[in-house]
Amino acid sequence: MELFENPIANAFAIMSLFVAGLALLLFYLKKIAEKQRVYKNEVDLRIVSRQPVTQKSQIVIIETEGKRMMVGVTEANINLIAELENNISPAVSDALEPAVPKQGFASLFKDNLAKQIKTAVGK
Repeated sequence: MELFENPIANAFAIMSLFVAGLALLLFYLKKIAEKQRVYKNEVDLRIVSRQPVTQKSQIVIIETEGKRMMVGVTEANINLIAELENNISPAVSDALEPAVPKQGFASLFKDNLAKQIKTAVGK
């Protein structure tokens, strides 16, 4: 393919056409890949309870899309143990909820420190 009489200009023109074609091909492939991707930024997943079994494994109850599942979690795997019924009694549901202290750490520390000081001074 001879575009110019100068061989250097001819080589440059062929290389420029090749690079432009490659850029168009990459642009087209990127557009196709973006159309096939499905983005879901927010996952409706809540950890209801977790119970350690060994140092590196635990049993976790999760809730997603209105379903509760019991899964075993290790460093290498997550395995479904059972799908739980949704009609859990309120007492059991409250027991599954993680315990939240009524006071923060700072106030608990302050109260315990004050008790220990009173005990030490009172002796």
